This record gives sequence, C-alpha cells and structure tokens, in this order.
Amino acid sequence: MGGHIQVLFDSLPSVLSFIKSGKLRAIAVSSAERSPFLPDVPTISETVSPNFKTMAWIGIAAPAGTPAPIVQKINAGLSKAMATQKVKDRLNSLAFSPVGDTPEQFSQYIKSEVGSWAKVVKDSGTKLD
Repeated sequence: MGGHIQVLFDSLPSVLSFIKSGKLRAIAVSSAERSPFLPDVPTISETVSPNFKTMAWIGIAAPAGTPAPIVQKINAGLSKAMATQKVKDRLNSLAFSPVGDTPEQFSQYIKSEVGSWAKVVKDSGTKLD
C-alpha cells in the first residue's frame, strides 16, 4: 500500500477489499480452485506451477484429552450455527469459505498440513538455530 514491496502473499480476507478497490492487483490465488470471491483470478497451478495448492485456514480445537462427547457437542453447536444464513452471510462478507468438517476430518487435515509443510522445510534445507 505504501509502495515498499513489489509482491505480497496474503490471505484473501486480509486483502480482498484492497483488491476490489484497485489498490492491489491479484495475480493468482494459491487454492486448488479459483476463489468464488475472485472468479476471474487464476490459480497458481493454472499459471506457473501445476499441482500447487495451499491456503490459510482457521479452526477450533480443544485441549488433548477432551472427552469425545464434549467434542461432539461443541462440533454440533458450531455446525448448527454455521448452517444458519446469518452466519453464512457474515463469513462470506469477510471472504471466508466455511467448510464445517467433522472433528476427525479436521484432525486428518491438520496432520496432512503438518506433513506437507514439514517436507517443504526439509526440502528447503532450513535449519533452526
């Protein structure tokens, strides 16, 4: 915005208003499919790197060892709320695309993400000091 950087890789909710106002130009999105919020903007896999996909995500977690009935009750309440038009509209207004997986699906997704990013770190040769 201040002309100090040439390229930015950020989450859509953070930059969508700047893209819509013309202050930023979207070159590509990193998700596997085009964003419904920017349908004319191609994906990175369409343009420069086939099979590239990554995206920011937000989830709700409970401490390890939380009893399954409590996890299920929390998930049921969240699922019910996310199914309401008011919540859908609000999330869409913020450029979020809610998924609403089960706790098991979300756990698998997190494990997959950790594995994918661990490989990226290993392949890059990055070392912790």
